[in-house]
Amino acid sequence: MSLYPWLVKRYPNTLCSVVEDHSSLDTSKPNPNGVEFDNLYIHLTDIIHTCFHPGGLPAPQSYDGIFHFVLEYIHRVFSIVRPRKLLYLALDGVAPRAKMNYQRIRRFRAAKEAARKRTGKPEGDKLDSNVITPGTEFMDLLSCALRYFVYCRMNRDPGWRGIKVILSDSTVVGDGACKIMSYIRSQRNLPGYDPNTRHCLYGVDADLIMLALATHEIHISILRPMKGINVGKKYRKTELPYSECMKGLMIDLKFELFNIWVLREYLEKELVPNVEGTDFDCLIDDFVFMCVFVRNDFLPRLPSLDVSMGGIELLLVVYQQEFAKMGYLTNAPEVNLKSTEHFLQALSSHENTILMKRSQKKEKRKKRDFQDLHNQLKIVERDIISAPNPNTEDGVELTIDEVKIHDSDMEYKHYTMKFDCESHDIDRIKRHAVLKYTEGLCWFMHYYYYQQVPSWQWFYPYHYAPLASDFCGLDKLEINFTLDQPFKALDQLLAVLPAASAQALPLFYRELMTNESSPISDFYPKDAKFDRDGKRRAWQDVSKLPFIDESRLLSEIMKVEHTLTDEEKQRNRFGRDMLFVHSSHPLAEMIKDLPSSDTSSEVQIHIRPDLSDGMNGDLCISDKPVLPTDIPSPFVDKPAVKMNCVKSVDYKYPSHAHIPKLPCGVIMPPRILRRRDWPSPPIVWHAFQSQRPTKKRKQDDKNCVLEDDGKQQNHKNGKSEAQFVVEGSQNHLTAEKSTNHTEAQQQQAGMSDGMCRDHKQVKETEDEKLIDVAFTAGDGEPKRKHKKKKQKQLDAQQEVQADGHEEGGDAPQGINNMVNSVEDPTARTQSSNNQQAPHVALKLTKRRRAKTEMVLINGGGGENKMESPAAAEAVGGENSTNKMDGVGDGPKDLVVGQMKDYFQVSEEKANKKTRKKVKNENDESKASDVSTEQEKESSKRRKKHKSKSKNVEIPGNSPRAEEQEATEKKEAVTESEPTQEAAE
Repeated sequence: MSLYPWLVKRYPNTLCSVVEDHSSLDTSKPNPNGVEFDNLYIHLTDIIHTCFHPGGLPAPQSYDGIFHFVLEYIHRVFSIVRPRKLLYLALDGVAPRAKMNYQRIRRFRAAKEAARKRTGKPEGDKLDSNVITPGTEFMDLLSCALRYFVYCRMNRDPGWRGIKVILSDSTVVGDGACKIMSYIRSQRNLPGYDPNTRHCLYGVDADLIMLALATHEIHISILRPMKGINVGKKYRKTELPYSECMKGLMIDLKFELFNIWVLREYLEKELVPNVEGTDFDCLIDDFVFMCVFVRNDFLPRLPSLDVSMGGIELLLVVYQQEFAKMGYLTNAPEVNLKSTEHFLQALSSHENTILMKRSQKKEKRKKRDFQDLHNQLKIVERDIISAPNPNTEDGVELTIDEVKIHDSDMEYKHYTMKFDCESHDIDRIKRHAVLKYTEGLCWFMHYYYYQQVPSWQWFYPYHYAPLASDFCGLDKLEINFTLDQPFKALDQLLAVLPAASAQALPLFYRELMTNESSPISDFYPKDAKFDRDGKRRAWQDVSKLPFIDESRLLSEIMKVEHTLTDEEKQRNRFGRDMLFVHSSHPLAEMIKDLPSSDTSSEVQIHIRPDLSDGMNGDLCISDKPVLPTDIPSPFVDKPAVKMNCVKSVDYKYPSHAHIPKLPCGVIMPPRILRRRDWPSPPIVWHAFQSQRPTKKRKQDDKNCVLEDDGKQQNHKNGKSEAQFVVEGSQNHLTAEKSTNHTEAQQQQAGMSDGMCRDHKQVKETEDEKLIDVAFTAGDGEPKRKHKKKKQKQLDAQQEVQADGHEEGGDAPQGINNMVNSVEDPTARTQSSNNQQAPHVALKLTKRRRAKTEMVLINGGGGENKMESPAAAEAVGGENSTNKMDGVGDGPKDLVVGQMKDYFQVSEEKANKKTRKKVKNENDESKASDVSTEQEKESSKRRKKHKSKSKNVEIPGNSPRAEEQEATEKKEAVTESEPTQEAAE
């Protein structure tokens, strides 16, 4: 599981569906979603990959086909959001060296996968997706297509006419997502900026969520393609061309919005510790920082942390436990190294357990795969005997032992296996890895979330991270960065592309990559090594590619740089963002229409926020015409733009420090989370011995629920205060008592409550199936919460109890209430001695478990005995009071004996009722000689018997009960005589 699915699963209300209006193509009309966005930012690299190599669909045959659907996709996103002030289009530019290493791994993996798919197939003209890299001809042509698209739309579409468009193409250095966030941070807290600006970002990378949190802007939504929809499935494995399949894919695409302000609301419940005076914005920064340990594009994750194995949950648990001792982890953009060391040391206490459990899972999986391999090959017995045994040194067990990490040799095996170092060199490698990883944490927070790049050349020089327990003395480390210069576009191509993609480079650059005698040929191994590192999918492998030696690479490039053509030199230059505005826009008045010949000295104009909808920055005249008359089309089938009315200039961000706080004047959106939506406490993965908790179990862990009608009820383990669950087959008293209870009665009830707690662990098993039956005081009407499969059993038991009331005479009210609550006739129940029975929750188990026992409300001296006022009055004893003295004689014993006799009689009657039912069924199916008249007479006698009396008496107190019982036996014998022979 990656970061985005984890966020959606834990915080589901962050998502909302998107409404699209296909009936109208006019984007100037109100947004059908009921909200008007001010700014739209599109990370174009995600769209390009979707159109370049759609999964399972035919591959494109030309760049024009890809450009066509990229532009159509952009228009689709624009039609959904309909921004009113700004559209920002961002392509990935030259990346810092730290990310360049990860780009190199991805492109080598893509080349390896493409070679695997081509095995056994004729060489075709399938396009190489690795050309989606700055400096290639593909990216240069795409920039031209994007400029034409902007000119075309702003001249013809009224929805584009009133906005500003910024295009940051691949010649502008920096990651596309980081360029978008840099723009947002640069505008905040400046004159004219509206703190309630509504931002919408398009992108599929989870980093956008973390970047959006770090801006501390409230009104941010992230538009994404909806997951769970099998887009383009019906077009797979068809002979339709690429264009037809892409049209179908565009129709099938659905979108959803991820709302940042809802995520902040979730995190407010998740992160805020029980410490007074905490700053929520600082907690947000700490959450962003903690996620670096499990997922980022610059540093490997810590060995013990994995999103799919509870990595983020563990971080949250440790953070809550240690916050009071360590404080904040960050002071944006700086990292509090002392607090970070404390946090990592606390995290290391779980490290060995996690690694051991992970190795056990890996061991089971490998043994299962080993056995499946033999089953599939159907090896004969003699071959199986000679095959490697998984329990021997030649088999799988040896591999498992190599990855098992114990307390004694955890550090040794981690560094010798992952870092390829000798035992005598472990300490030096460990210290250096800790230093570089700590530098990476500081570098990451500066560049990716809060400011600009602190160093273009810095990178982490290892493929794996050190152990959490090795982070010691961080506050004594000296962290310094040198800014340096970024790579040029063609230099980056040589640094990240494999030899299989050499055609994307100029001729002489290509020779450096493919010629075996090249001084840098070792940078491009033909068979790159990948380490699965416990992962199941190939894209999660850890690549062991050699790191580029920058000095060697640049020295060889200098020897061939003079061979570049003018077009290649143009692709190798550094560019700036372009700003487009229609001539009717107020900002167009500030743009001077100067010829390109007058741009020898750069001219900058500071933007007036009142003319630009609050945008700040500088306008720079470029080497291109500000207002060209005609815009040529890069497509064969599309016309040029005539009579152009759109001006374009270069744009520079304003420079000021980012303030990681909410801006002044922001209006917080209404809260949408109810108490039932609050996230449950984080679940630590390695604490469970077998399976992860089910959805029902997670729901039961919630402590609070807000009812739909707005009334709040405190819950304990999923039950309300009026329904405390009785542990260990014991009934538990509720906290709510009737208003007419005396103080002495409440004290006695508290004594029984304590008795219940003493028996919590008695007869408690995992597979007990529980049924909670709550009874209201005095009304005798049960409120049942049970499974449907128990409904028939409950109805049948109530019918038996009703018959017992009719035949046995009057029973005390307390006994009537308790009889109505019994499902299992073998269970012994006892009623309260209070005139008004309180709410009671019965915990009943299967018959094969121990019989359920009840705790008495007024049990004295620790004895489980009970007294009923009504029963006492029937006996007439002097000691018939509401208070028990703990002595086991007198009227109390008589009442208990009467209740026992009563339940025994009820049990006998239930058995008789069952025998009668079986005999009647046998008569209907087997005995053909039984006439219809006899059945009618038998039915009449039963109805007549049931209508005799509605009052119930305790058996043994009334002679009439004994006479009725004898009469019933005679009638049962009479009714069964005609059918006895047939039944036998």
